[in-house]
Formats: sequence, C-alpha cells, structure tokens
Amino acid sequence: MAWGTANKPKVSNKLGIPNPKEGGDGDIQVRQTGIGARLFAKLGGRWFSTKLFGNELDDPNTFIPKCWSSDFTLPSSTATTDLVKLPEYITQENILSGSVTIFSIATGAYWLISPLNYEGGDTYNGIFRIGSTGSSGNLFLSCAQLGTILQAGRGRLAIFFK
Repeated sequence: MAWGTANKPKVSNKLGIPNPKEGGDGDIQVRQTGIGARLFAKLGGRWFSTKLFGNELDDPNTFIPKCWSSDFTLPSSTATTDLVKLPEYITQENILSGSVTIFSIATGAYWLISPLNYEGGDTYNGIFRIGSTGSSGNLFLSCAQLGTILQAGRGRLAIFFK
C-alpha cells in the first residue's frame, strides 16, 4: 500500500517480494508470496517483512515457537556463576532448545556454544547449564569450567520455548 493522491492508500495486487528499488521509506504493502501472505514495510531503504496469520492461530494444533534472548557478561574468574535469570514464563517443561554466543575479548573472536538441547532435568553442553538454583524454582543460565579464552567475554543467550 502506498499513499496516492489526497492521502488515500493505494492497494497493490503484486505477488512476491518487493523490488529493493520499489517504494520509499514508510511504504507498507501486503503481498502473497510462496510461503503465504506477508506484510512488507520499507525503512532505511530496506524492505522488512513478517508473516500474516489467519484462523490457524485459533487452531490448537498450530505450533508457533517463541524466542527469548538476553545479553550478559562472563565473569573474569573460572568459578561457577549464575549469569542470566530466565523469565518466570520460561519453565523446564517448555524449553525446546537454546544457544549461547560469546565474544571473546582475549581472542577478538565469536564462539557459538550450541545447542542447549533440553530433554528434562538440567541442560548441559559442557560449559553452560540451564537449571534452577535454590528453592525459588527460577531458572538461570550458569557457567562453569571457563577457560581463560572466554573469561570476561560478552555473551547472548537465546532460548526457544513453547
């Protein structure tokens, strides 16, 4: 949709994704693509899009996973440390998987530590653990056995859940 004369929206019936040269910042279009209806918006000279959903959201058999992420800083020591408290709506029962991305200050490189697959109980992958601490039942991302390469690095935790 683009603004035509007298500030009236102009409807597009084009198929597929918009051409990068098409439209201007602030333009919005709804188009049919090979993977369904999508809403497109142009900002900063780039087209962004999101899938449009119909009645399938009301269908209890439709599964749409969610993602939550948080940034953190790794400790400068090798001691086991709780890094990130997960929100209460993410429980041991609804975690599907996750990953940790670390930027190592020592090497100037990124490390992807993944997957954090969850099949009941605590989740381990050698260095990082998702589990509860204490009697609160809150879940935390904890780390242990840090080598000097990862110490004091910056990280991001991404959790996929249902």
